[in-house]
Order: sequence, then C-alpha cells, then structure tokens
Amino acid sequence: MESSIISLNYRADQIQGVKIDGQHIAVNLLNDNGVAVTTLKLENAYSKEGLLQHNYLINSRDGIVMFGFPEYAPAPINLSTPVSITLGALYNPDLDRSFQTRTQGRVSRDIRVIQDASNNRVTVGDQISQLPSFLSLHPRDTRFHDDLIGGRNLSILSSMMGSDHLKGQKGTHLYLIQPHAGDQGQEVVIEHLFQGNIRWDYPLTLAPRSLKKTGTI
Repeated sequence: MESSIISLNYRADQIQGVKIDGQHIAVNLLNDNGVAVTTLKLENAYSKEGLLQHNYLINSRDGIVMFGFPEYAPAPINLSTPVSITLGALYNPDLDRSFQTRTQGRVSRDIRVIQDASNNRVTVGDQISQLPSFLSLHPRDTRFHDDLIGGRNLSILSSMMGSDHLKGQKGTHLYLIQPHAGDQGQEVVIEHLFQGNIRWDYPLTLAPRSLKKTGTI
C-alpha cells in the first residue's frame, strides 16, 4: 500500500480529533488563535467496501508522528455519523521544529528526552508536549539520552543510542537492548514497577561485574 506524509504546522495538542466520515478521513485542527477550526479532509481514503486505500503519516510541528489508520473502517461506510478513531504516536526530534529552542545552550550529551506513555506526553528541556487523548504514545529510542516510560498495556522499550532509562508499568513489557555505537561506554537501566531493576554497563558482557541487580525479577 502506498503511503504519504502530511506535515502540519500545528502542535499535537492543536489536533482536536480524527474521524472516519464515510470514505473520507477528517482531521480537526485548532488554529493558533484558539478559536477557529480548520478541517483537513483526506478524500476517498477508504473504498466503498470500507478498505483503507492509502496510508498516511501525519507529523505535527513539535515532532509527533501519527500513524495506524485502521485497515478497515470501524463502521459501515454509508453510516451518516462520523466515527472517532485512536491513532498511535511516535516522537521524532528531527521533526520537532522547536527542538533547538528546547535544548538551547546544551550539548548533545546533556540532552535528555522523556517519553511517558502512562501520561501521554513528551518532555524535552523545560517544555512539555501533551498529546490529546485520541493519540497513544509509543516511546522510542532517540540518539539522545532517553527516559522511556511504558504504558499499562504491553510496551516495547528499546535502547540503541545514549544512556537510557527504560521504565515499565505493571504488566508485561519487552525490553530490547542493542549494541551501542561509539567509543564511549553507556549505561542502560531497566526499572519495572513492583519488580526491582536491572542495570547494564556497556560494553555488555556476561561477566559478573557488568550486571548489577537490585530487587527481584
């Protein structure tokens, strides 16, 4: 299936909702004046049989990437009432137009990105991007140091770059630890709610000095 990228000059919290309206997708955008609403209409995104015809990725100006339009329309196409849907969301600092402002005066090694799925928000520096309720944040590793906090359902938390803190909520989570590039050692901490934590110092080996454990697993 073909995909298109839509870049919005709106923050994520200005996106008021996404609905499937017949064969079309409607995205309601609150303008900067806080009053007027612009409706972005993606025509014929679904066939008459309710099958998704074209996939879209929607990027906000604060680096939130929205994805996951349902393959099938959640209600009959001929239904007159639009149906609200929930989408997944990722944070990409390269798409965050305010990133330079958020990190002004800081070198890369001092930048920490906090992605909190349990509260559906991203924090960089002193600025918080609060995602609307129809978006579900999927924390993802960046090239900076990250605090990745999973939600209350199954979360996949990974570390490939930087010194990261992976924190799972109560429930089942998958933690992926990949070899870190560069010639400097990094530290990755896994903390699972009510389960204690494990800490790895890189480079990762099976030697006892490389594995520090507290609590119970």
